Amino acid sequence: MINFQELENFKRLNEVQREAVLHDNGPLLVLAGAGTGKTSTIIDRVIEHYLTEDQRATRILPMPDRPSKLKGGLLMAPSSETIDLRKWGGLLPGEVVLLTFTNRASDEMRDRLRKRISRLKPGPISDDGITRTDPRIRHQGFNEQLLTLLEDAPIGTIDSFFNQLISPYRAYLGDFNSKDVIS
Repeated sequence: MINFQELENFKRLNEVQREAVLHDNGPLLVLAGAGTGKTSTIIDRVIEHYLTEDQRATRILPMPDRPSKLKGGLLMAPSSETIDLRKWGGLLPGEVVLLTFTNRASDEMRDRLRKRISRLKPGPISDDGITRTDPRIRHQGFNEQLLTLLEDAPIGTIDSFFNQLISPYRAYLGDFNSKDVIS
């Protein structure tokens, strides 16, 4: 088990933020004022979901269909440095939904996630502000796999997320342009 108190990345978080990052007892709502570190806390929590293989979501939900390999030469890492995503116990970017109120906030979340994932490397626990090493990362190419999957991850506004859910069923819903639908 990783002792997160030793990890520099978590020393910058206050006690309540650390609890939010490590919370594993169901849904979590993060409410705080502007500039208090909500986005950082959420990003750290998402990274933990990606790296922690034994967590509530992976115990109670059925394993989703996952790609074994990413196609089309998307990765620079050799296949020996990647993992079979079907066997990964943690969550993948497409399995964690991040909802915000504005496009700007969702772009900020995706950008911060991209930066934090690109800092991840295999090795003993450490964080020098440039590179974060973690023993749960067994292969150098894993963060590259996460970055590739992040591009299609459900990160966006609440209305865009629900639009994605409903759009395949518009024909069944009788979607037509009226004042009610437009509003």
